[in-house]
Amino acid sequence: MSTIIVFSKDRPMQLHGYLESLLLFSDVVEEDVAVLFNQTSQIDYKRVIDSFPAVKWVKEKNFYLDLVTIIEASDDYIMFGCDDVVFKAPFDLNFAKEVLKEDDDIFGFSLRLGRNIQPTPKDFLVSKEYLKWNWQGSTDLHYNYPWELDCTLYRKSDIKKMLASHNDTIKSPNYFEGDFANESKKYISRPCLACFDGISKAIVITVNAVQDTHQNGFDNKKLTDVFSLSHLYNVQQNKLDIRAIANIKNSQIHVGSEFFLLENYDKNWESFEVQEVQKKKSNPFKLFIKNIGYLFKYDLKKIAQDSVGRNEFNLTLDGIHYEISRDLVKINKPNILSPRETISELVYKKTSFCRFGDGEFILMAGEGIAFQRSDAILTRRLNEIFRSNYENIFIGIPHCYYSTVQDMRDFPKAFIRSWVAQYRNKITSLTVPSKQYYDTGCTQLYALFKSYDFKEYFSKITDIWTGRDVVIICGSSVFDLIENNIFDCAKTLEYQYAPSKNAFDSYDEILEKAKTIDHEKLIIIILGPTATVLAFDLARLGYQALDFGHIAKDYDFFCKKIEHNDQTISNFFKPD
Repeated sequence: MSTIIVFSKDRPMQLHGYLESLLLFSDVVEEDVAVLFNQTSQIDYKRVIDSFPAVKWVKEKNFYLDLVTIIEASDDYIMFGCDDVVFKAPFDLNFAKEVLKEDDDIFGFSLRLGRNIQPTPKDFLVSKEYLKWNWQGSTDLHYNYPWELDCTLYRKSDIKKMLASHNDTIKSPNYFEGDFANESKKYISRPCLACFDGISKAIVITVNAVQDTHQNGFDNKKLTDVFSLSHLYNVQQNKLDIRAIANIKNSQIHVGSEFFLLENYDKNWESFEVQEVQKKKSNPFKLFIKNIGYLFKYDLKKIAQDSVGRNEFNLTLDGIHYEISRDLVKINKPNILSPRETISELVYKKTSFCRFGDGEFILMAGEGIAFQRSDAILTRRLNEIFRSNYENIFIGIPHCYYSTVQDMRDFPKAFIRSWVAQYRNKITSLTVPSKQYYDTGCTQLYALFKSYDFKEYFSKITDIWTGRDVVIICGSSVFDLIENNIFDCAKTLEYQYAPSKNAFDSYDEILEKAKTIDHEKLIIIILGPTATVLAFDLARLGYQALDFGHIAKDYDFFCKKIEHNDQTISNFFKPD
């Protein structure tokens, strides 16, 4: 019997669907399958491993060496597989093996191709219930692609010959496929491919990405990031409904979220797709025309030239909103609670909190900031978290980005009128109109505002942790200059330290240490953008975790009665 070698990274739920559908629709048994898997510390494979105990499970250490070892131990015919594949029609893999035995011209027998995948080659040859064609002369998409890792059966001897021409630069399945597929005629001499005569036997449901080296597209209309799916699978004990998926007709190999069906319907999980549809009802062209109209109506360059300096310019801008107040009511903006409302909700509901500000938005765009160098995984995680939808996890956006700056200090006021003004529409485009957001700035009001009831503010925010057992995860130097600790009202207080800068470089270690904390304790994280991700992951593990930014420093400045100016505010927001 053939050997199936399956590649999986951080997708236990999708891998379960692959294995379950493979065993349901084929003559393959568990003992025929080897899974080479790679998991981060946040993703658990135990359930899928326990569900298929006879499968050979190999945890990746060195992809190339692990792959070679598995191939050497395999039978003479090998089918590779990826965890985003689902089989949807019966097939006999022994039949495919016999075809390869009989016909030396055929390089691979594909299960993802069939008469339903259009257009089909004009030189189809029908023989004994299978189709054969010349891939070297074909111009039809997919039919001229001989080497892929979804579900095609190959000879072990051909695979070993290809590997012998290469080296250990093959670092992942993407390299394993791409390095040979890009120059297929150089490595593959057999001119033909084959598939069953009928519909294709498998599809590839592309709803998430687990690598950052190859820009493969995917459909993210549903909440299908690997962390959300891990929770659905491992915590809620849900899985893919492979029988329902099999009943959907397909004309393409790669399909989207409409094929991603759960055995147990989850309204909360599906709600993001509904919200996205609602969002699309707005007319971006009309909004664009309206903004152009404002530019023609108010010559800001002339206003700036006619003003003596920044103060006069700011006064002029402050007056404009009175002139256009009626039009402002029509502007679409996210639904963000005020600082007071946000704090009240945190006190009452005891939820977790993930805050997004300029640093997080910059990192989401793939750039770096003072706290954290750019990181592709961090970019992906922040984007996933921002669009997540869990009742026990508040997502924060600065309320001041969309409200009056009249009472704000000069430095943040100027920042909002420069950086925020430039990126506000982009930030808004990432939000969902029907979703409730909370104020990121609720942790640093003394730094933001000239006029506010700060005494009442600090009294209210400490209600979150007063009398509770608290663990603070922070940079090693955050509290070095703090003389007035806002957390002293906690019942107990302990600290876990992490790097003050580029903390995400050590994320796995930080998370593993945090997971040793008792679940009854409140976790407060002061760790730059890493705090956003850590609060989310801990919340998904059952903790109450708050990404609380500059709160300790803000309270200390207030107690010291520091009179803020541009320099003190600039220093305030710098890394410790």
